[in-house]
Amino acid sequence: LETGKGHRSYGGNLGSGVRYKFEGNLSRLKRDNSSHAKRRRGLNNKSSLGRRIGGFQRWICLQCFQGGIVNLTRGMALDFAKDSIRVNCICPGLIDSAQGDMVVAHYAPGKDPRTAKASWQPIARAGIPQDVAEVALYFASDESSFATGSIFVIDGGLTAE
Repeated sequence: LETGKGHRSYGGNLGSGVRYKFEGNLSRLKRDNSSHAKRRRGLNNKSSLGRRIGGFQRWICLQCFQGGIVNLTRGMALDFAKDSIRVNCICPGLIDSAQGDMVVAHYAPGKDPRTAKASWQPIARAGIPQDVAEVALYFASDESSFATGSIFVIDGGLTAE
């Protein structure tokens, strides 16, 4: 990804999907120089908890990729801060979703997905998509104009154990 003089190249081993997302969004964000846009410009990445808590056997490639997203977020936050572009990352825990159900099917075959997810969380419930959406809305709002390079874990206390 060519982003201009002095900026690093992003893409490489993190895959073309990540590169495509950043390439289009960074170009758009850099073009809009209005004072309102400068306060609200930002990219939100998403990583998973697999890289934070480990222990997901046979998921080493996923863990490496997710850790790469977190570190990419930090590097991009520093690189683009001078352009008033904020870059943050959301790391959700087990969410009441089809993907969360797949995790349960792998680690607790035959168990009810909702019950299993709730039992694995210190807060005794699985997250819901709205929990994650609220964090994304915060990062997209004026209230987060000073937040960049943030890694926001929303996991019902799982990583606090």
